[in-house]
Amino acid sequence: MLVDAGFAALALLKRTTSRGTTYYFASALVDDQGEVSSYFAVSASKETTTDYFFGKSDLHYVYVYAKNSEYYQISGPDIFSASIELTPFEGTVPEDVIPDRGFFAADHNVAYDIVELPPSKHEIAIDGQWRMSEFKEFYSRYSDIYVFHECMNEIEGRQISSIPTAYVSAFRDKPFRGGSSYLGFFSSLKSALPYRSKPSLAAVQWASPGKISIRGSDPLFEKVEQQIIKFDANYSDAKPAYKKLREFMVENGWLEISAEEYRRPSAAEATQLSELIVGLAEKLHTPGGRSFSHILAGNQIVEAKIFMAVFRRLETVVGYVREGRVSIG
Repeated sequence: MLVDAGFAALALLKRTTSRGTTYYFASALVDDQGEVSSYFAVSASKETTTDYFFGKSDLHYVYVYAKNSEYYQISGPDIFSASIELTPFEGTVPEDVIPDRGFFAADHNVAYDIVELPPSKHEIAIDGQWRMSEFKEFYSRYSDIYVFHECMNEIEGRQISSIPTAYVSAFRDKPFRGGSSYLGFFSSLKSALPYRSKPSLAAVQWASPGKISIRGSDPLFEKVEQQIIKFDANYSDAKPAYKKLREFMVENGWLEISAEEYRRPSAAEATQLSELIVGLAEKLHTPGGRSFSHILAGNQIVEAKIFMAVFRRLETVVGYVREGRVSIG
């Protein structure tokens, strides 16, 4: 039960099969005598349900706009039965059975958490003038660094057979050509994390000074910010290392090819490429160094592209720090 109005005004049901988990939001329909005659239910995916509980959508959205949903009727007395019969709803849906707009999970009066949230909130002090697009850019790049840290923690020192499939897929299944490939890479790393480990934007206090609150793990936030501080102090060495690697990639036509188009470089090229990757990786202070390289089955070009993407994210975050608009550490 999510809403208690002397009866179960809103309930959440769950069905798990070999194909996955489906949730059902069931809203009570009350007759003229004030009795619950039935429930009008809608099926929802785990992603839709999780987004609802995180406040990313209201209940009206779940009932009306969520993908791959279906409507059902449930007999009122059966709502708490061990075995519930879901009868597919047929016909036109009356408007008065659809929840109103603006009802969010925060409006429940019965506590229920569908997932375990990250253990703590981390606050980043901000100052100066910001555009909304800049908030989005800063948070996106900061969270990318965070999830890369968490990924390295998960895979360092492990054989491929023991690394979660979602991590292996993130490294192997992206073309790594064009900006969307890198967005997809970091997004896949984040998706691979359990919800208790994923960073999530908790709040933004838009003021000068203000703050950005992010849910996550305190020990990991500390490591991320130490990396940012070290990168800032070492930027004059990191930038030339990045430029040398990028120029070598451009000279050989590797920057524009996809992961599938990879052809092993000559021995001399491979040696030089490896040296340039090491030169950049050391200056990024990334945990685990090149520990993910074995996942790539020797594809040094993709390895180089990943380190270059990490550099660009650190460079963006440090840019806000140097402007005085973000305080780290």
